[in-house]
Amino acid sequence: MHPINKAERRNAFVNFLLLFIVTVALITTIIFFSMEVPLAENKRLREEISQMEKEREMAKAFQRSIAEIKEKLTDPGYLKNPPYLVRRRIQGRINSLDTLMNQLPHSDASIYPSVIEVLHSWNDAVVNSQVRQPVEPLNTADNQ
Repeated sequence: MHPINKAERRNAFVNFLLLFIVTVALITTIIFFSMEVPLAENKRLREEISQMEKEREMAKAFQRSIAEIKEKLTDPGYLKNPPYLVRRRIQGRINSLDTLMNQLPHSDASIYPSVIEVLHSWNDAVVNSQVRQPVEPLNTADNQ
């Protein structure tokens, strides 16, 4: 008892098997590429986060240095030192800021040269001024 349409059945089975293999290959390829793209994107995003954290740390260091310079330029005890010594010490700190600024990416570094220029001017003004005491804020209650 053999089937009469044995050749047709074999052709139908081969066609089904080929279609099944193509479908499984297609699904496997889609799954592979859907996993590969997010992995590459995650790698790129991790690199960006790392770079942004480095920039943030450098900006914090820049800010701390500015605060130190400001403290020195407004401290009356520090300004009692000889003017050339004050200028040289503050200038050294400003130069370290300049070095730090050069390490920052140039896309975000547009304000840093202006800050350094203002610090240079402030240093020169404080050292060159005849009055070496910080200006006292006005107290309006005493003036009335």
